Amino acid sequence: MSVQTLECDATLAIQATRAERPRRAARDVVQSLVRALDLLEILSGRACRLTELAQRAKLPPSTTHRLLTTLEQKRFVCFDREENLWSVSSHCYAIGSGYLRREALFTQAAPMLNSLASQVGAAANLGVLEGGRLILVRQAVGCENSPVHPPGANLPLHATALGKVLLAGGDSQPQLRGYLAGPLARLTNRTICDPLILTRQLKQIKMLGIAFDDEESLIGRRCLAAPVQDELGQCVGAISITSTQSLMTDHSLERLGGMLTAVATQVARTVRAYEKKALEQPLYF
Repeated sequence: MSVQTLECDATLAIQATRAERPRRAARDVVQSLVRALDLLEILSGRACRLTELAQRAKLPPSTTHRLLTTLEQKRFVCFDREENLWSVSSHCYAIGSGYLRREALFTQAAPMLNSLASQVGAAANLGVLEGGRLILVRQAVGCENSPVHPPGANLPLHATALGKVLLAGGDSQPQLRGYLAGPLARLTNRTICDPLILTRQLKQIKMLGIAFDDEESLIGRRCLAAPVQDELGQCVGAISITSTQSLMTDHSLERLGGMLTAVATQVARTVRAYEKKALEQPLYF
């Protein structure tokens, strides 16, 4: 069985979602934050003394020092008192590894999605959370009749199996708690629009590690999803299989769910191994 791989550039998908939000007025820009980020960009090249850094940033030394002190308290920069040099700290590298993890997820999951789609004869999807919505960033289609949303689509979280997994995995985030407060849009007559019912379902999803969408976002479509978790057990993405009710019958759900969770676990292990290898590479300044 042939598998059609459909990929959406993750960066473009996320940028498209962000473009939907109203642009902030120039007065909303926090000037001190911009200046602090400018200092980090300069220090990313090499360590500097205060005077040089102030000159390169075109800031008064007193302002530069205040910004550096704040960044030092937040562990983004460090100060060598013997050499009088400011430099970026390892905490910046730790923050940057978050990008590495997401990039690894986008690239390393693709061949496993292809294999899963081929095995089950359905669509296999990878979704991530961005701006309070689900974005499909990878998709492999194992059957031409699979009813799917195209890669790059951004969807309500409550109406999809992928979105429910992401909601269940991030239920402590204020943004997601606000989402659960409603209102929840109705996409089909099966969409769960009651926040209390959805909250109870999310608790069960978190416990079982799998979510089910029974024609809640698209009539004629059923979907199972499982989380991809990092080394701390945090949900960084979700994988799903999508097909018709004739393939995803009630009797087949347990078997398909087992296959799906196995692939999600494999993706998580592969991403962690990829990230570990990348972090072990020597740094050059």
